[in-house]
Amino acid sequence: MSRRAAVTAVVVLLVVVAGVVLWTALAGDDDEAVGPTTTGSDLSVPDAVEPDLRGDGRALLDLLALRETATYHAVYSGTGPEDAAAGDLVLEVWRSGEQV
Repeated sequence: MSRRAAVTAVVVLLVVVAGVVLWTALAGDDDEAVGPTTTGSDLSVPDAVEPDLRGDGRALLDLLALRETATYHAVYSGTGPEDAAAGDLVLEVWRSGEQV
């Protein structure tokens, strides 16, 4: 084994050992809580409310409900402001039943 190969092997070994030591030291215990925790919370989710819509609002709500089972291909496009670097945006969606 040449001197260069031996030095390379030692350096690789030291890097691996240092990585294992750091990983072990930083990994910690997975059972430790991270961030604030609460127990016995009094929070609850309110009941769903059916909006009282008429006309175009009702038609839009009906279309939104229909989208879950419909088959369609939609293309949405938009343009950013002239002074922004946003440019044009195009979003295409294909849906067939449960597959999007």
